[in-house]
Amino acid sequence: GAAVSLWTEAPLSVEEARAALEATPWIRLVDQPTPRQVAGRDEVLVGRLRRAPGSTALQFFEVSDNLRRGAATNAMHIACLLFG
Repeated sequence: GAAVSLWTEAPLSVEEARAALEATPWIRLVDQPTPRQVAGRDEVLVGRLRRAPGSTALQFFEVSDNLRRGAATNAMHIACLLFG
């Protein structure tokens, strides 16, 4: 898994990010994602999505099976999804 802090040029609310993530078939939003939940699966779990305290950055935690999806690939796919 990876803890991700994401700064954006244009404002993006937590609600907008959540909607974009929920609309993506290979991402599932959960409260507390764990590596055990994705072992042997192709989906990516994203959780703990929030605004960083005192910042415009969004923060979240993502987990996936790194034998099926690489961690860096997931971070790039999520960033592209949110920002085109």
